[in-house]
Amino acid sequence: MSEPIFIREYTVDYGHIDSRGVSRPSAIVDFMQDAATLHADQLGLSREAMLEAGAFWVLSRLKCHLDRPLQPYEVVTVHTWPRAIKGPLFYRDFHFFAGGEQIGWAVTAWALVDVKTRRLLRPKTVVPSMPMLVQDLEETLGKLPAAETVPVSTRTVGYSDVDVNRHLNNVKALDIASDLFGLESKPELFVSDLCVNYFSESSCGSVLTLSRGTTDTGSTIVTAAEEDTPKFECEILFSPFYSRT
Repeated sequence: MSEPIFIREYTVDYGHIDSRGVSRPSAIVDFMQDAATLHADQLGLSREAMLEAGAFWVLSRLKCHLDRPLQPYEVVTVHTWPRAIKGPLFYRDFHFFAGGEQIGWAVTAWALVDVKTRRLLRPKTVVPSMPMLVQDLEETLGKLPAAETVPVSTRTVGYSDVDVNRHLNNVKALDIASDLFGLESKPELFVSDLCVNYFSESSCGSVLTLSRGTTDTGSTIVTAAEEDTPKFECEILFSPFYSRT
């Protein structure tokens, strides 16, 4: 029987850790992706079920906040639930706990895409009705602030970057963007706030141009494009680093 709130524990292992000894920004997104996938399966919204209906899920937008960086072998408990279906996007919320305390939260917005036409579908036309009993995060996700960005590097999407849908995995996209955050030279800072907007698929062999800029409020913007087609963009805020005691 499916539960309206899905709860699962994840361990931060050394595959998630950066050169400074704390988790990369993508670690918590990796946990979110797994929890969302497992809960969707329970709710009858699995990838296979959607394909039978002629559609597939894509992550459209993401916003995440952490009070502190995650530490090696720390156990993080993820709570996640979907919101009531309204409009073209399917929202899913998250709370994160460690050591008995809440350490962060996140919001994601998912879109349904027609397998044949690649056009967006309204979720209510495909998703069966189901009880929704939680909706305590009212955050909505939209465009990122404007910033003048400058090309910094290129990156070819490879075998290890692509998921079962045969396009760049959402977590891998964040890892690619993280190479432009400059974290290797900021031992005292971590990414506390993260927003990512995903625009279109990138297949194996795609060559991405990565650009970076700064907004008027001081946040960092990283964009990825293939020729003139935007692929994804992210905005980050840094906060002072501290170690778990």
